Amino acid sequence: MRSLARPLVPALAAVAVLVAAAPGGAEVRIITGPGISPPPSLEGAPERIAPPRPPAEPPAPIVERRLGPVVVESAAEIRAGRLRIRLAGVEAVARDEVCRDANGEDWACGRRALAAARRLVRLRPVVCLLPSDARRGTYDAACTLAGEDLGRQFVAAGWARATAGGPLVAAEADAKAAGRGLWGAAPVVAALPDLPTPSDTLPPDLTTAPLADGAATRLDETPASPPTAVTPAPGR
Repeated sequence: MRSLARPLVPALAAVAVLVAAAPGGAEVRIITGPGISPPPSLEGAPERIAPPRPPAEPPAPIVERRLGPVVVESAAEIRAGRLRIRLAGVEAVARDEVCRDANGEDWACGRRALAAARRLVRLRPVVCLLPSDARRGTYDAACTLAGEDLGRQFVAAGWARATAGGPLVAAEADAKAAGRGLWGAAPVVAALPDLPTPSDTLPPDLTTAPLADGAATRLDETPASPPTAVTPAPGR
């Protein structure tokens, strides 16, 4: 053991510690020794850098999420709890929008479009492509209802418009050609029937009947019979 340790003593003694004065008064310790390459010379004061940031967590995978019950806010947006989903490729119709048909008649197409979209969904479950950890917030996603794209159903029925250059432009063109929804005629609203004219003659009151003394009694009441005098038996 001693023979192995003795050669190390000269090597340790040969280690030189050099102290170089750097600009600004900072001192840098340079340690060299046998078999160790000297570090590069410094031209300025050393600078401390921040440690590297840990790698970001990978995003959650996109999966099919079954949502329900679903509330239709518009033909372009649905809501399920705290999740809001904007349907891809769909442009909603404003609720107060008024359309004019080919005959020049105006009608409240915005309200009709919202009612038709809600009637189509009817609180049925909708499947949307969302992050697996999505619990709240607003997302742009594609959704299906009964296996068919929900946005396409709205646009094909004529109750929503397709975004310019989007995948549903052809569906909107078909709805226009067929005159469906927004592109059709104003709906016919049946007139309410006229109410009967009220009469000035009041109907007879069948609940009470007047008596001779001015009092009243119900017709279903039988007048009480006068009390019968009781004759005491003889000897009492």
